[in-house]
Amino acid sequence: MEGYETVENFNEIINVVNKAMPLVQSGIPALVGGFVTAMFLRGNTERVEFEKIKAGKIGEALDDLVKSRELTLTELVKCKNILDIAKLADEEFAKNIDENEQLNDQEKIFDFDWFLRFFESAGCISDKDMQLLWARILAGETGGKKHFSLRTIETLKNFSKEDCVALQNITPFIIYISKDFQCLWDDIDYSSQYMKKDELLTLYDLDIISTNYNIIRPTKEESPRNFMSMNEFGLVEHSCEHDYKVTVSAFTLVGRELLSIVNRKTNHQIELDLLRKIKQNYPKLDLRIHKIVEYTSEGEVIYDSEFL
Repeated sequence: MEGYETVENFNEIINVVNKAMPLVQSGIPALVGGFVTAMFLRGNTERVEFEKIKAGKIGEALDDLVKSRELTLTELVKCKNILDIAKLADEEFAKNIDENEQLNDQEKIFDFDWFLRFFESAGCISDKDMQLLWARILAGETGGKKHFSLRTIETLKNFSKEDCVALQNITPFIIYISKDFQCLWDDIDYSSQYMKKDELLTLYDLDIISTNYNIIRPTKEESPRNFMSMNEFGLVEHSCEHDYKVTVSAFTLVGRELLSIVNRKTNHQIELDLLRKIKQNYPKLDLRIHKIVEYTSEGEVIYDSEFL
């Protein structure tokens, strides 16, 4: 690879491929084709293989590279896995795209170093269920709606299917203090028929959940305010005679990003029981459980006037 020159031309190559490719749901196949061109064709747009990539025949171009011994069998397997992930990412992109959103934005700038790390990690994944998680990362990054950190890529690289199940199993217990602050209540026993204690310890070991974090609330305010919410229910704080402190385990940046791509489990009975347990454990707080009606675009939580 010609190093800096290849990196510098990466986005230009993507745009050329994007314009020439048959219409697809997103620019993701063009992104993969641009990466193959940058990495294995040394950015050379004069080659026959590049014309195949522009025509959407990336698989044929890869076979040509193998025959010419410019691509090893290991690299071929990685490329094939990435193509499978790109197809899934294209489908995920189509599910979430706004009707008025431009599908093929020629002005998007992609970070070659980020995609190189993604390729090296995701290329080793052949399991279809795990490929779907990588596809959601690629779809989010390509669509420009969400950026995933390199730390998240590194963590997911070492994720097993069992680790993924553990993360899914904890989702019914997640408390939302705010949009960007998700946590677990520390004085609740999560060991139940729904999840194993070892699964929770695994999430700590993977740095999905951080160590204890204290939330300090001041004394009584004149108007009620939302204290926390779950998928369907929320606790509204009405009053408190004294300052108080609660301890939670917060999800890390990596944890929050991974939560956005796993299939979450919902169990409204678990949620309701958990909130009632919290209310029982803190009798000095005037906490009222309400059913959530909707979340506004500004992040405000609208509650049913009746409380449970």
